[in-house]
Amino acid sequence: MKAWWASFALLVYLGASAAAQEQKYCCTTLDTSICLAKVLKKVDLQLNDTYQKSLKTVEDSAQDGQNLRDAQRAWIAYRDAACKAEYDLWGGGT
Repeated sequence: MKAWWASFALLVYLGASAAAQEQKYCCTTLDTSICLAKVLKKVDLQLNDTYQKSLKTVEDSAQDGQNLRDAQRAWIAYRDAACKAEYDLWGGGT
C-alpha cells in the first residue's frame, strides 16, 4: 500500500515540476514544445523508475503486483486518451 501513495505523491510532484519548467519558456509554440519535450523525457524516466521500484516492493504478493500492473496500464490508457483530446483541441498551436 505504501508504494501506491509514494507513486501518487511522485506524480503530483512531477506535475508541479513540469508546470514550473514550462513557465520558464515563453513566446512561441516552438519554444514551449522544445521545453516540454525535455520535461516529458525527464518525467517519463522518473516515472518509470518509481514504477519499477514499486513493483519490487510488491513482488512478494502476486495479487498486489498484478493490481499495480493493471492500474498502470489503465492510467497509461487514460493519459494517452487525455493527451490526444488536448492535442486535438490545441495541437495546431496558437
